[in-house]
Amino acid sequence: MFFWRSALTKLGDGFAGLWTPSLDAYVQILPWRMEAVGYDPVALSVLDRFIVVAATWAELVLPALIVLGLFTRLSALGMLGFIAVMTVVDIVGHGVVSGAWFDGDPASVIADLRLFWVLALSVLLLLGGGWLSLDRLFGSRY
Repeated sequence: MFFWRSALTKLGDGFAGLWTPSLDAYVQILPWRMEAVGYDPVALSVLDRFIVVAATWAELVLPALIVLGLFTRLSALGMLGFIAVMTVVDIVGHGVVSGAWFDGDPASVIADLRLFWVLALSVLLLLGGGWLSLDRLFGSRY
């Protein structure tokens, strides 16, 4: 739910919002680039806009594939990469304090929460989808 709720904040208005992210999407994903162009997404490069659209779609699609157990290993690998990039953007781009592992401080959950996600996704990456997955139904190893 975390990733889907986050992705919904990045979608633009209406059906076209799937391809035209909101201003918030650009600020969340490329904070330093948006600051450099005066918060005008039109001034961003085609590559920058592609990155924002791809990240928004990844945040919607990859968790759905994992829940369905479809292409579980590839989806878990994609999510691991997504979490790595998201963590760098949060810490470097937004200045969020990562905290320390198991420090007990509820205000510094980045390290603990991201470690939990990485562990859970690593299990899926290594073992694949379980018996109740579309991978199993289709006989896929990915």
